[in-house]
Amino acid sequence: TLKDAPVMWRRINSIGVILDCNSTYAANLGYAKSEIIGKPIFEHVPKESWESMNDSLKIWFETGKVTDRKITFIRQDKSTFSGLLQATSLYDEKNNLIGSNTVIFDLTKMDDENIEKYKKFFEESSEKLKQIKEKEYEKFDKESKSEYDGLKQMFEILLKINLNKLKYTFSYLLVCSVLKNIVGLGLSSKYKQVPNIGKLISPSLILLSSSWSA
Repeated sequence: TLKDAPVMWRRINSIGVILDCNSTYAANLGYAKSEIIGKPIFEHVPKESWESMNDSLKIWFETGKVTDRKITFIRQDKSTFSGLLQATSLYDEKNNLIGSNTVIFDLTKMDDENIEKYKKFFEESSEKLKQIKEKEYEKFDKESKSEYDGLKQMFEILLKINLNKLKYTFSYLLVCSVLKNIVGLGLSSKYKQVPNIGKLISPSLILLSSSWSA
């Protein structure tokens, strides 16, 4: 199900090596899928984020899941983006941890169009899982049941996320980018090149202030 997701998805083993991913994950990082499989997850985060990623792994080992973990990722071209990570565990027939499903939201892409796309996908996939539970689940072997249970837990997490709040994060990142460019212009006469900068950033600042006061 997650292989067709419009959000980034990857599957890792218990030591953090990527076993599979979807085309959304590969495309966003700028790699072919074959270049990703077999790589450690740390290859897709900058060194300054290794500690944060390692903390996520510790949380996963201790609790069996990770929710709303903000991580910076790095693409093949060395550009970076902020992602929000969710992970649920997969177990073998003896209930030993064998890996996880991980979903990552690219926070720079949380506009209205994508949010609606994500909501629709999560709702439709959850409904399909319900149908499978009713008609096929009892026929599954233990490995397939574990696979199903991991997916069900993931979609329960995804459906609880307030995607509109993530849009505010997108707006915040946009404002930061604009302000960074302003700083780059300096406080010299170059600043006059942006006479209407207040009009440019005000709507985003208003949106952010309304979300913070909510």
